[in-house]
Amino acid sequence: MRCLLPVFLSFYLGSAEQCSAHNCDANTVQKAGVTEYTADAQATCCEASCSGYTCTTADHTLKADAAETAKGDDATAEATCCEQSCTGYSCTTADHSLKTDAATTPRGADAEAACCAAAAAAKCDSYTCAAGHKLKTDAATTDMGATPEATCCEDDAANPAVPVSGVITFVAEAEMAEAKTAVEKMLMATLDVTNAADVMVTVASEMKMASGTRRLDGHAGVYTHTANFTVNFADFAKATTAHTALEGLTTEAAETALKEQLLAASAHETADPEWSLTLAAVVDPASCQAFKCPVGQKMKAGTEATAASAAACCEVDPAITVQKVNGTMVFDVDGTDEQVINAVKDMLHETLGVDMQDVIVTVTSAAVASGTTRRLEVKTFTAEYTVNFADLAAATTAHTSLTALSAEDAALALSHALEEFGVTVASGFSVTNTPGEAPTATTTTTAAAEASGSREMSLAFVAVAAFVASVC
Repeated sequence: MRCLLPVFLSFYLGSAEQCSAHNCDANTVQKAGVTEYTADAQATCCEASCSGYTCTTADHTLKADAAETAKGDDATAEATCCEQSCTGYSCTTADHSLKTDAATTPRGADAEAACCAAAAAAKCDSYTCAAGHKLKTDAATTDMGATPEATCCEDDAANPAVPVSGVITFVAEAEMAEAKTAVEKMLMATLDVTNAADVMVTVASEMKMASGTRRLDGHAGVYTHTANFTVNFADFAKATTAHTALEGLTTEAAETALKEQLLAASAHETADPEWSLTLAAVVDPASCQAFKCPVGQKMKAGTEATAASAAACCEVDPAITVQKVNGTMVFDVDGTDEQVINAVKDMLHETLGVDMQDVIVTVTSAAVASGTTRRLEVKTFTAEYTVNFADLAAATTAHTSLTALSAEDAALALSHALEEFGVTVASGFSVTNTPGEAPTATTTTTAAAEASGSREMSLAFVAVAAFVASVC
């Protein structure tokens, strides 16, 4: 009978189980020192953990091991479970900033490592270009970098900037760099310009007095500063308003505004800056006054305010004999006629340093020969171009430049131009130049013939560009 007692007690009381075999519920952790249970494992083996606690101290968050730490008494839970978060921490590593989850990340023993990460490079699509410029097509994927205007922006031919330009001369106790900053800030404040990229200032400085002639606060001397400035605006109306505002500045108001910026830039006392201003006229870019006539033509009298176009603004200049350099480029590419025309014009504009209106391009296209594995969109383009020059010397120089252009440089120039206008160029792009005869004094076309629509090709310059597209 005695030997059956343990069995009976075991049956009556229940068999003991190990707490280590039980998985505690969420936001609970196994109790310290409790190893067995006979009933209700959760109540016997587990207690609340820190992971379910809410920190009450400002800028504090749960510790990294909160899920494995017992909360204990409510009175001590804040100290047991919480520590200061990364909120408010100042990263010391260059180009690093707080992590996005800083408010819920504990600082720990190494706050810099816990709280900071390399700052994500800003993309161009968050940048505002200067007036007359627009974001490039790849702005969303291009890092802004240290020179965002150059990196992110390109000319906006459809919306050219309207500049307000002039010269400010003033005498001040400031170095050249300080004077430049002061003029930039003064113009932005006076004209309500918010984008610093719209303001360009160059300063030339000449010492007027050596140190000690006036109270200079230990400054190097008094200088006469000549600041040439241009402020660009998005339209003619805004530029006109700015021009009027500058014209209306009294000497006293101008000197007060400039002195305020000089003090901010140099941080030492200065006398009134003895201001004077010369302003250039504002020109409407949509008028004939801003239009540049093609080679062989001149501005018609009395058309300054007329809406700009070659027909409205220009007439034949009988004093000029137009010299022509003609040629043809042939290449395979996936693009539209408009894209190809613009690209060839841009390539010749950049290569020869000529104005775009003096380059005439026409294109024809045909399907790529059958039997290839290229995509169907790729076509063979034949681009015929004419570049007009005002004299024989300039035409000869251009012909020489095109003759000397290597196959590699020609391919690079044309591919860059195509890509600028949204045409992707495959690897293996190549150009073969086949120059014609150099221009001579007898191979000319008069301006009158040009204006009447004559398309005589006086020069036999032919550049054949062969593009071997890679298999798509």
